[in-house]
Amino acid sequence: PPKKIRKIDEGGVKRAPDGIIRFEIDKISTLYEHRKRAPNIEVRGLEWKALVDLDDEVEVMIHCTNEQTTPFSISMNTEFILVHPDNNNNNIIVEDSHIITDFDNGNSGWKLVDWKDLVDCKKGFIKNDTITIEIRFRIFEMRGIKFLPRFNFTDADDPLHDITFIIEGEKVYANKAILAAHSPYFKAMFYRNFAEKNKD
Repeated sequence: PPKKIRKIDEGGVKRAPDGIIRFEIDKISTLYEHRKRAPNIEVRGLEWKALVDLDDEVEVMIHCTNEQTTPFSISMNTEFILVHPDNNNNNIIVEDSHIITDFDNGNSGWKLVDWKDLVDCKKGFIKNDTITIEIRFRIFEMRGIKFLPRFNFTDADDPLHDITFIIEGEKVYANKAILAAHSPYFKAMFYRNFAEKNKD
């Protein structure tokens, strides 16, 4: 039967995962690099990374990339899954409710299986010298994270745009106030009077 640890509440990941990271690790029989990184994904405006340690046991870690220096916390439910290639009923699933913080952002790992069990032919987790790991997570609460608004600089119809630049033949639409807030150069260009401003 599938292995389950720390059963989470019924409204957990299964209801609607916010993010799914699924990746394959190949050449298991000749593996010399014991840490593998999954492709990054973006969820709720943050970039999420997953690492797998392959040593005496298979351990999975997940963390988010938050460049802000202020304290933050993310409450989430997560399923770490070692996918059985032939029968999903034999998947190994570790479920957990946990909090990621600025102090401990992905430094903790969740054990999926011992290495000896992973490479056991009778268990059948390795197919074509490859294993598949999937991470499903659902975010319940985010604190201390500020998101800057995102703008589509190619959309001429966005009501926020009030100026157009032509850069290498391409039109780029922007907002004067936002540019001025981030650049003294644009602030001077748009809001100060100087002799060159009105020259053709």
